[in-house]
Amino acid sequence: MHLLVFQHSAGEPPAAFGEHAKIAGDEVTVVRLFEGARIPKLNAYDGLLVMGGPMDVWDIDTHPWLTPEIAAIKEWVDTGKPYLGICLGHQLLAEATGGTCARMAVPEIAVADVRLFDAEDPIAAALPQRFLAMHWHGVEVKDTPENTVVLGRSAGCANQFMRVGENAWGLQFHPELQSGTITQWMQDSGNVACASDWLGSEAEAWEFVEASEQQVESFLERSRAIYQRFRALC
Repeated sequence: MHLLVFQHSAGEPPAAFGEHAKIAGDEVTVVRLFEGARIPKLNAYDGLLVMGGPMDVWDIDTHPWLTPEIAAIKEWVDTGKPYLGICLGHQLLAEATGGTCARMAVPEIAVADVRLFDAEDPIAAALPQRFLAMHWHGVEVKDTPENTVVLGRSAGCANQFMRVGENAWGLQFHPELQSGTITQWMQDSGNVACASDWLGSEAEAWEFVEASEQQVESFLERSRAIYQRFRALC
């Protein structure tokens, strides 16, 4: 399988999904959009993975590459090949296929439960009905596209997991974490300031980091199961 990845910032690479792909023997092409990389022709790839990032879906003035990216996501989904979006990638899927996103009244930054509704979905079926996940977002999918099934929610967000049509999945939570991933995010002073502001203090921000690191093994189990189901669809 040849996996195409859209990466939006230096700090949010494919992480665990890259490792799962390597173990499976899959070829991975990462398009670093934030460095000005151009989106290649899509017909050479079998699956599309779109990562998270600190920007919002409407930030096209500061990140003009979002416009061709959204067009490419729409083109990809229309081909019927599998799509998997993480956090920003979840929101971009909604924007590309006719939904809308909006700021949340209360941002969600926590290690908290996701509850699933549809055990028959090809990817959701690989996960427990309830599991812990890491959440870090202040925007959510407000209006879902047509032909969308919401597969899961958390206490802070009604759309944590969705399928658009039969081939595109969006996950608002972050299943891709490896040991040290979120600690690496916190090397960015902007992320420290964001977490501290949302949680109330820098001390609480670092408690959140520690809580995330403590769950890495379970996060890896989830991402491995998601990737195995995703690649089986390619």
